[in-house]
Amino acid sequence: MRNLKFFNSSAQQISYVDSSSYVEPYVGFVVENGLSYYNVVRKSIIRLVVGGGYTETFDKYLSSENDTVSEIHLSEGENLLDMSEYPFGIGRMSQGGTNGILEVDLSKYRGDKIYPYMFNSINSIDSITIPDSITSIGNHAFTDCSLLSSVIMGNNVSSIGDYSFYQCSTLNDLNLSTGLKSIGNYSFYGCNHLTMVTLPEGLEHIGDYAFGECSNFIEIDIPNSVTEIGEGAFMSLPLVGDVVIPNKVKVLNNYLFSSCSGLRDVTLSEGLEEIKSGVFSSCNSLENIVIPNSVHTMEESVFSGCQNLSSVTLSDNLTKVPNMLGGCISLKDIIIPNNVRVIDAQAFSGCTSLSSVTLSNSLERINENCFTDCTSLTDIVIPNSVTYIGGGIFQRCLNLSSVTLSDNITEIKRNSFSSCNKLNNIVIHSGVTKIGDIAFNPCASLTSVTVNTIEPPVLGESVFDNSVIVEIRVPSDSVVKYKQDNKWGIYGDKIKEIE
Repeated sequence: MRNLKFFNSSAQQISYVDSSSYVEPYVGFVVENGLSYYNVVRKSIIRLVVGGGYTETFDKYLSSENDTVSEIHLSEGENLLDMSEYPFGIGRMSQGGTNGILEVDLSKYRGDKIYPYMFNSINSIDSITIPDSITSIGNHAFTDCSLLSSVIMGNNVSSIGDYSFYQCSTLNDLNLSTGLKSIGNYSFYGCNHLTMVTLPEGLEHIGDYAFGECSNFIEIDIPNSVTEIGEGAFMSLPLVGDVVIPNKVKVLNNYLFSSCSGLRDVTLSEGLEEIKSGVFSSCNSLENIVIPNSVHTMEESVFSGCQNLSSVTLSDNLTKVPNMLGGCISLKDIIIPNNVRVIDAQAFSGCTSLSSVTLSNSLERINENCFTDCTSLTDIVIPNSVTYIGGGIFQRCLNLSSVTLSDNITEIKRNSFSSCNKLNNIVIHSGVTKIGDIAFNPCASLTSVTVNTIEPPVLGESVFDNSVIVEIRVPSDSVVKYKQDNKWGIYGDKIKEIE
């Protein structure tokens, strides 16, 4: 059998051991009370096997910041690194991909961490077992290990660093530590053969894009211990079944489940407070969702493009409805809760199945293009609490035939009812002072307009063009004023007094 040499920090040989002794590599002798004993302090050994005629290079870190390095060169065959020689660790930060390292054996490694970049871009190993001595895995530790298919962690790993298994594209067997508390940003991003993973109870933090773009990942069970889930953590997964968000999670961060094409059901727990941008955008299998009353803030595009979403129950504690349901072509009805003061621009734009909208009596603003292209909407009542409606608000609502406007709006803006081809009459209240360009152009069925303003409102360009106006009714004392107005006067004898 071949003998293996061990060296101390001064490069002095201190023992020969048979290779079979690698199972328990003790080193040297100690003398106590005149008797000689094997030193029972185990060495901390990493075993690396290099093949194919390669020479492999590692960085030796020269400071705790891992920012200064020297190089270690490993020749073909079996290499044993005594990590007591490397107090700041080793890594492959400056090394490219490799096909030379055939095996990484950590069974006799006694360190408490896998250092940053330690095995970065070793694309010829297929499995790794991380011993119980390890408590943390550093950033980029196994990044781009493209043939790594199996990872088994000891039970004492509490944190996995950023990008630690990033783009390990053949990883399909992942056993996480039962003591795990934190998974870093992009840790398992792009692990395309990973279909599921058991997240241990006790886990608290899941970082940004931690499992993003894992294109075969179909199942996730989030433990009740989790308090924070980062941006895009489960983005673009073909999840099936349902997901339950634990009640300790206060915020759903940007794009958390965006483009999870198979996600059908999501349970949001009471305790959730904020839902950020794009969380469920393009989740095309999602059919219904209830937002708990603990939620007080939602951001834009939360459900944008969810083509099968037919039912949404909003939180009673929202004060604003953002542009979050645009393009939800299956949404049939919506009730705006009483605390909502503002509906943002394009909030329901393109909801082509939306046929019923109930607006609260506390609502104050409906911003631009809010209901544009809601082609199934037939009627709507805008409560008197509303003082502002934005331009294009009902543009191309092709089946809208009945509109009751608020008494307290002062302006009907550009394109507000453009292409509302089923609208045949409109009543404009006395507080309106301006009607914007092409506000009712075209409205192919519009025959009757009632304007309750004594002073003719400022009329924009082509307001009623391409309509079939038969009459414009105004207050009896104002008929002459309207006929003499430069813009209103073109309607001549169609201007009549209100009966």
